[in-house]
Amino acid sequence: MNEKNSFLKSLYLNNKCSTMNFDLTINKTLAEKVKEVSLQLNLEENDLIVKAIKRFLHIQEIALIRKEFKGVATKKGYQTEQDIFNDIS
Repeated sequence: MNEKNSFLKSLYLNNKCSTMNFDLTINKTLAEKVKEVSLQLNLEENDLIVKAIKRFLHIQEIALIRKEFKGVATKKGYQTEQDIFNDIS
């Protein structure tokens, strides 16, 4: 796993790390959407934003792992994910 993936993984998995404060500027439409969804989910706006960031980082980590794996799989002759699935099934 490269340094970038390692960093993303530590951010996602290490919930006990010290907190960091960010000064976030978002447009009015997004701010209203955050407020609306946080009310619907009965979450503080900050908690909703933290959950969204965690989800985004998780999705990005998976995308990076898939990208790395694709290179390895291609070298081994696999063309698609279905090829890999068929081979291991």
